[in-house]
Amino acid sequence: MAGRGVGQKIDARPPRPLKRGMMKSIAFDRARQAIQIEEVLRLVGFVPRTRRGDQWRGPCPLERDPLAAHDRSFSVNVRRGIWRCFHCRRGGNVLDLWAAYTEEPIYASTIDLFARLGIAVPWADHGFAGTRTGKGSR
Repeated sequence: MAGRGVGQKIDARPPRPLKRGMMKSIAFDRARQAIQIEEVLRLVGFVPRTRRGDQWRGPCPLERDPLAAHDRSFSVNVRRGIWRCFHCRRGGNVLDLWAAYTEEPIYASTIDLFARLGIAVPWADHGFAGTRTGKGSR
């Protein structure tokens, strides 16, 4: 079999159920791919002042004080799904934007965002050992 070393054991036991009080894991990579940044920009009330291709600029929707929300301090690359505010010096991806806007931890804000958009949360697949995907798996 490809990818299996000699003498390497595979744990065929099913994953343990979550203990009381433990949270399920979110597959954040799939969550970022499932939501377009334009959807979150609409929810936060962002209105771009300028658009040059995939790059949009306008006032920062994270600034609660309208006088502090500079005209073009907020920059979004809609193709890459990333944003940056040059006034409050924050930035990130689509999930980071919603977390910053709601002032909630990333886990809670991601669940909230998916609920608002009516999309099922992509929970991490805790299948059998050896079925991992991502960095380091073969």
